[in-house]
Amino acid sequence: MQAYFERRHMQRFKTVLDEMREQDAVGSLRQLSDDVNVETGLSMA
Repeated sequence: MQAYFERRHMQRFKTVLDEMREQDAVGSLRQLSDDVNVETGLSMA
């Protein structure tokens, strides 16, 4: 998303990028990948 924003410079992409950083979307996905091995039903939620 960062690279796309750098190419397009549109405020709506900056807003989404900031929200993703705030909520730590990538970190949450990493945590989910670790948790899936422990609780397989969690990935559905």
